[in-house]
Amino acid sequence: MELLREVRAGKVGLWAMRGPAYFADFSFTPTNRTIKGTPAETEDAPAGTVMSWSVSDTFDGTSLNGKFTLAEDDKQNLTWSTLATERTGLANFARVQGLGEGKDTVYARVTVTSDREQMKMLRFGFSDRVKVYFNDQLIFGGNDVYGSRDYRFLGTSAFTTDCACP
Repeated sequence: MELLREVRAGKVGLWAMRGPAYFADFSFTPTNRTIKGTPAETEDAPAGTVMSWSVSDTFDGTSLNGKFTLAEDDKQNLTWSTLATERTGLANFARVQGLGEGKDTVYARVTVTSDREQMKMLRFGFSDRVKVYFNDQLIFGGNDVYGSRDYRFLGTSAFTTDCACP
């Protein structure tokens, strides 16, 4: 993953995810260190990677709970924008809309055309949670939010999920 922000001063924070915490004998000493070396070159996305998505504005993701088929009213009254992925194929949907109370989910859509009916494997990665609908039918759902598997799970993403699309 490339660091896509400029180097700048920042802050250090401490917090506990599970209940109260007490910190003792903590110290921090600012330094004037610079990052040394050259980062490894990141590879471009492989052929066939979706490099641009049409992304809706945010809505409350609980509206999709138990929803195996999308109806037209699930997709009405949405505003759509185009999101180009990074050269690796990673799409950061938070760059389009951000998050807010009751506004934690977007639709991301892409049109796939084929000259014949066929079955294809779809490989994707996600962070936090995803539902994949194909022709408005749910074909995959996953929940990998921070700590969802065990206390060591960090909610990271990689292209490791496969599902067949008819």
